Amino acid sequence: MARTRSELPRVKVLIAHARYAIPGGEEAVIDAQEAALAALGVSVARYELDNTGLTRARTAGQSLWSRQAARDIGAVIDRDRPDVLHVHNNFQQLSPSIYGAAASRGVKVVQHLHNARLACINVFFERDGSACTDCVGKAITWPGVAHNCYRDSRADSIAATVVQLGHRAIRAHRHVDAFVAVSCALADALSLPNTLVCHNGIADAAVTRRDHGYALFVGRVWAQKGLQVLLDAAASVPEMPVRIVGDGPDLARFTDQAGRRGLRHVSFLGRLDRDALRHELAGARVSVTPSIGLDPLPTTVIEALAAGVPTIGSGAGGIPEIVGDTGVLVAPGDPIALAAALRDAHANAERFAELGAAARRRYEQRFTLEAFGHRLAAIYSAIRG
Repeated sequence: MARTRSELPRVKVLIAHARYAIPGGEEAVIDAQEAALAALGVSVARYELDNTGLTRARTAGQSLWSRQAARDIGAVIDRDRPDVLHVHNNFQQLSPSIYGAAASRGVKVVQHLHNARLACINVFFERDGSACTDCVGKAITWPGVAHNCYRDSRADSIAATVVQLGHRAIRAHRHVDAFVAVSCALADALSLPNTLVCHNGIADAAVTRRDHGYALFVGRVWAQKGLQVLLDAAASVPEMPVRIVGDGPDLARFTDQAGRRGLRHVSFLGRLDRDALRHELAGARVSVTPSIGLDPLPTTVIEALAAGVPTIGSGAGGIPEIVGDTGVLVAPGDPIALAAALRDAHANAERFAELGAAARRRYEQRFTLEAFGHRLAAIYSAIRG
């Protein structure tokens, strides 16, 4: 049984995060974390920097060890007196230097793991449209450089690998009291000590369903999310409209490809605000998440659950942990299997409506803000002894 507010430990949490140039699910999780903890009476403050516009040289130096970030976070800790420093993305402007600043002041440190950056500079164990674990278990992770795995650039891949190996050499994470992986799949892939699993939760996105018969993709538009697989599958199922919401580095390429292939039933809607996204979810028969490699716990799949929309997802990363038996799982990178699932969704509206109802129940049982807040409070209680 969930504990009441009065039974929860009194704790103050400082959230630290370096925001991405293109905001995504990670920022949504942080907003949800703050709301979930506040609802339980936990005091929360945030310290955020913005990674937009950094040069390559500045990025490498700050990512390895930022004295300025350590000084700044130390000043915030001295002022606010938190019990826990909860770090999300520390890549680029923050760096692991902030761990020591917290530990030296008696503050417990939690590092939230949203991706596989500690083992893979691509962060999703993916390369050229296929799953890749070439760097796993290697002391020197040069395959990532050889294949230009970071931003498809040799120079950027060298810089990211130097930072990764530098952190290992100086044991940069020795002050972390607990790593919090967003899924069992990610925890297993990284195999770090002191790792706990905490599935994310989101605010209720309940909508009035009005199935208009289309498949909906929501997410960053880039190869790792399986957009090529989706377009290849959609090409053989012209009877099923596909709507793609989001932006990203490969948006122009995939939009152009869909036009050249005559995929008139595929629409690119760009980035939508929250209300417009809920409108799209309300009309979808099914959500599609064809990720390749390790997609740890895509927030968009949880949003589909909350909206009562079943998901066709790849059986990769944390997607099966969200979907359970409320959707359809296909092999990652397999357009034939994905096309068959889309064809099934088009032909069987009643069955997918039942799956949608089951998806909503799964959200209510596992992925609410309240459940998320209690999981986080339990972690803070555990690391504080």
